Amino acid sequence: MSIPSSCFHSMLKHMVFAFLLLSATVLTAAEQTRPDSVQYDVFVREKGNEKKVGSMYFTISEQAGDSGPLLQTRMSMNLGFRVFLVVKMTTELWQEVLKNESGAYSFYRTASGAGRKAIQQGYYDGSRLCCDTKAKGETKHQEFADSLFNYTSMDCPGPEAALELGEEKTVRILYLETMKVHNNSFRYLRDENLYVGNDTIPCKVIRYESGRHKGLRWVTRDSYGIMIKNEPEVDNLLIFRPTVVFWNNRDSSCTP
Repeated sequence: MSIPSSCFHSMLKHMVFAFLLLSATVLTAAEQTRPDSVQYDVFVREKGNEKKVGSMYFTISEQAGDSGPLLQTRMSMNLGFRVFLVVKMTTELWQEVLKNESGAYSFYRTASGAGRKAIQQGYYDGSRLCCDTKAKGETKHQEFADSLFNYTSMDCPGPEAALELGEEKTVRILYLETMKVHNNSFRYLRDENLYVGNDTIPCKVIRYESGRHKGLRWVTRDSYGIMIKNEPEVDNLLIFRPTVVFWNNRDSSCTP
């Protein structure tokens, strides 16, 4: 299966949607200890056929800060695509977010692919988001007042946090990769258990939709709402399925 270059670049352009899927989202009362990290296989489906295109790794932990504890989330992703059966195009992404108890956070992320590299760093102080993007030898500074968006793609908690079973909500999300705001709808459909290795993971099943991005995601029902699986409904979007979940340095492996 080959992936047309237009589809490849579309996936890169919208890949920040995966950041939202993987952001640590605070939900309702915890039912179990949160995972420390999750490893995923990443797939793409085209005309009913799936192909593994890479992997992703997400971690969450508490770190000591000058003014108190910080919630640290890290995400790395490596993808490779074959375009026109000849050229293999790869992309790598890495991001880190440090959030304090007041809700403010700083972030740093890099993205490279198709011979290009971009570096973003900035902060959110509770009233505005400031970001410097360095690409093609130039640095661009942007600021967004929080009146322009309800959430960012790195927010913790995220849009699912306030949802009750059966509830639907539409919010405005600022995506860091494109630095654009899009309307997103979320509906809490049901509770469901997922099985990874020997572990049973209680999850909330959330339906999401933003333009052509729509599908289902399974997030843990602990106090952080970490995504365990994501299944888009349309072709040429990234699919995330867990292979290993770490709980307090104990892993549960799963052969996909």
